[in-house]
Amino acid sequence: LPEVRAEIELAEQLLEEIRKVRGEGSRLWRRHRASLWLTGDRWRSNQDESVEALGKWMLQDSDTSFSALTLANLYLRLGKTSEAEAVYRRALALNPAATEAAERLTKLLIQQRRHADVADVLDTLVAPLRQADSLKFQAALARGERETPIRQLTLRAARNASDISARILLARLVYEDGDTKRALAYLDEAAKIQPDSTIIVWVKAAILKNDNKAHQARQLLDNLVKKTSSFSAYQLRARFLRETGELEAAEKDYIHLTTIKPRSEGFRLLASFYQHPNPPHTAVRTPNEGIKA
Repeated sequence: LPEVRAEIELAEQLLEEIRKVRGEGSRLWRRHRASLWLTGDRWRSNQDESVEALGKWMLQDSDTSFSALTLANLYLRLGKTSEAEAVYRRALALNPAATEAAERLTKLLIQQRRHADVADVLDTLVAPLRQADSLKFQAALARGERETPIRQLTLRAARNASDISARILLARLVYEDGDTKRALAYLDEAAKIQPDSTIIVWVKAAILKNDNKAHQARQLLDNLVKKTSSFSAYQLRARFLRETGELEAAEKDYIHLTTIKPRSEGFRLLASFYQHPNPPHTAVRTPNEGIKA
């Protein structure tokens, strides 16, 4: 799209100004340089340059995981999971406290059902107790263990009246066990703590949709858009409308996203919608993205 190209050209100009002032050794310059390399489809033509630079920066900036995470993300886009795994492991060898690298590595290993390798990663991770417990919690769920996570989350929620994530996770788990009423009750508790939270509304809408109450789910999302007018609210409603086959209404929301910051992300989502208006799975799923123990 012309608008996207124009914003990228402007970003390149600003990036050049940063380079002149701070130099190519600046983390700020490197972060934005890498982000632009991976914008849209540009990463396809910048593969070799990106891999070489990110590999060098990963060694030079071992106390931050940005270069490693970006390089691993590039390998995953290329379908090179072994290379991505090696990057994550290298990042952890350079910095045993690199929790985000550990998290992404464990997710990759879980997808491959390599649970013993997940345990090895978590045993060597140097991280705050809460972050380590979160990763162990996710690993337990991946192994099919449910009773212990539910018990731990119930205790967490009881001890902390403002723990939103515990209640959202509980809602997800008990819903998957078939207890819709209890799941919605946990989400209502979470909503009292943080009204108009997009993730709470989305999880609740997904549950209602899967329970054949699409009209109620749509009302929740409409109310969220009306109250917040935020990018995330419009994005979630657009996704819901797309997944439920209301493509004309979805298109309007995607177009509206191009008028809200970040506009470049709005244009990307609109382009993706036009390329693939019908998602591969039409049923709305209860989302796990962004929810951590």
